[in-house]
Amino acid sequence: MTRLSSDHINLINQRLPKLEEHYQSITGKSVLEIAHFASGTDFLPLEQRSKLTVASIPISCGDGIIGDFSETVALVLKEFAGVNTFVTECTDVAGFNEALVKKADMVFMADDKVCLCLNLRTGAHSDNGFATGRGFAALLYLSAHENITEEVLVLGAGKVGAGAYHFLQAKHVPVRWYDLKESSPHGLDAQLLAGDWKKREWNYIIDATTSPSFIGADQIKAGGIISAPGIPFGVSNAAYKKAGLVIRDELETGIMSMFCEASKHA
Repeated sequence: MTRLSSDHINLINQRLPKLEEHYQSITGKSVLEIAHFASGTDFLPLEQRSKLTVASIPISCGDGIIGDFSETVALVLKEFAGVNTFVTECTDVAGFNEALVKKADMVFMADDKVCLCLNLRTGAHSDNGFATGRGFAALLYLSAHENITEEVLVLGAGKVGAGAYHFLQAKHVPVRWYDLKESSPHGLDAQLLAGDWKKREWNYIIDATTSPSFIGADQIKAGGIISAPGIPFGVSNAAYKKAGLVIRDELETGIMSMFCEASKHA
């Protein structure tokens, strides 16, 4: 899992008030509606959501706690889902215990490998990597008015890329994929590997890589759509200017998709 920086967190906090309006303008749906669409779950009315309490638990292992990460996760959930949130005073296992004692319904926690949401009432859970991929595939699909007949290129075959790939296949969208390893442990069809992806222009690209400026202007059609959850940002300046729409956030779509997946039967 790519680790966010404090700079990313600061940017997210500044962007939150505008993100709902932006995503509504390009998809016709709210952030919460997009997340439900991505996860294939039924929409929870505010009356039900307002009764849920979600704990965000700071985890200190690995490279340590990212400043304000847990607070930002809680803020995203409160802003877009309308749930009750709190950040545990304790970290790690003690923080998990605190969430139990305070009768949280769900918990969010992340170390250097996994960002996880667990529903303590039902056992439903969600991994941020796959959820983020589904979320950004849904953003691309919705911004194209749910009508994609050309092949979508998914770059990166880790959890994020796999989540995007499988979401699009479930929508019967033609998909090709590429990864520097030219393999994936997540069930991507080897026959759909686009080894020559740099030699053509694509109308739709999902950047699920960890390579900066990986996508050049020669790979995107003028006016095309790039959905880019990858960190670092994999879209070059020239490709950014040539595309008609570049969809980007570092945390919000993934967190909300996780919430919707794990709130099943809440």
